[in-house]
Amino acid sequence: MGKISVYRFLSAGCNGCDVEILECLVPRYKLADLDVEVVERPEEANVLILTGGVNIKGKEELLKIYEAINPPRIVIAVGNCALTKEIFDKGYPMVGPPD
Repeated sequence: MGKISVYRFLSAGCNGCDVEILECLVPRYKLADLDVEVVERPEEANVLILTGGVNIKGKEELLKIYEAINPPRIVIAVGNCALTKEIFDKGYPMVGPPD
């Protein structure tokens, strides 16, 4: 696959998983040695890390980000909120887990 360029997107969630992802991406773990970089723009990425459930407000933004990342467009959904909406499941603004 070559270089892995990661873009993070925090949707509607408690922020707990996002904090853990940030901790994993710090220089201490030397991801650059594994050809992994964290990028600031989705156009520079080929991997999207998603935390938090998807709500009405974030749905369009998430779709734009997904379209902007480079193929093969790998999406990694982290945490219960991203996968199942967890405690936000019955909330009116939630539109579902990201399919």
